[in-house]
Amino acid sequence: MTEKDRILIKKYGNRRLYSTATSSYITLAELEEMVHSGESIQVIDANSKEDITAQVLTQILVEGGKAKSIPVGFLEKIIRQRADLLDSLLTVQSQQIERSVDVARQAQDEFFRMMQRAVQMGGGMWNPFGGSMGNRSGAQEGKQSDNSQRVADLERELQELKEMIRQQSNAPK
Repeated sequence: MTEKDRILIKKYGNRRLYSTATSSYITLAELEEMVHSGESIQVIDANSKEDITAQVLTQILVEGGKAKSIPVGFLEKIIRQRADLLDSLLTVQSQQIERSVDVARQAQDEFFRMMQRAVQMGGGMWNPFGGSMGNRSGAQEGKQSDNSQRVADLERELQELKEMIRQQSNAPK
């Protein structure tokens, strides 16, 4: 959902919430119902223009009584360890992104290496950069068996690359 699709809510110093979509003041319960019905919101402090969406959503959970069933010990641990918890979550997410980028880069590099080899082999192979390369000399005809082995090697490497990509896409996220 884009930022344009979000409903902008302004929170004033008197704790009143103003919906720019309906041009009216709304209650915290009405805001909760909007979120529950699938609306995407952004709450900003009317004076500072600071995004306070997370604080207001947390307030809905706490004031709505939904947090009453969460054990106090668990809440205390979250408060004590929230910096560590957030750092851990961000680290895991960053590592997953880095792995995905590395796999994509490896696949791209391997593709270009295979294309280079195919162009270098020449012979009767098709040149993706200029049509059929054909046999240009008797010396190249003697290399056809070498080329057949190279093609087999390229096919094997391509299968290994496909398997590596498949395994990465099936890896736990």
